Amino acid sequence: MKGFAADIEKLTVENADFRRVLYTGANLQLVLMSLPAGVDIGE
Repeated sequence: MKGFAADIEKLTVENADFRRVLYTGANLQLVLMSLPAGVDIGE
């Protein structure tokens, strides 16, 4: 079985991208996002 194994807290703090895909599975996707305060990304 595949999966994602990393220090997600460290990756989150270091993330400067608007949207960074960390892992894509058959029925899920793990994504980090960096948004300025007050920004609404919608649905």
